[in-house]
Amino acid sequence: MKLIYLSTLALGIAAAASSYNVTLSDTVSAAGTQLSAGNYKVDMQGDKAVSEVGKKTFTVPAQLQSTDQKNPSTTAIIGAGAKLREIDLAGTKNKIVFASE
Repeated sequence: MKLIYLSTLALGIAAAASSYNVTLSDTVSAAGTQLSAGNYKVDMQGDKAVSEVGKKTFTVPAQLQSTDQKNPSTTAIIGAGAKLREIDLAGTKNKIVFASE
């Protein structure tokens, strides 16, 4: 019984980790971190969005939040001053919301 419980717990932890592919068409800043235009794989780790590009790792305060409807496409929402506010995630009812600078 304990072995089954631990296997289920391990699967639950693995499912909790979230990775998303995002393309930024312009250079933006997220919570004070400059992100150049390009493709990013973003991993949500608790209250942080973590992305590795080459040898650089970016860690930015963020939250995974729910939306009312499924997002038709992955869309970066950019505010004044080229600040990344959120990323709506295609095919999900989720968005990554970045902390204000």
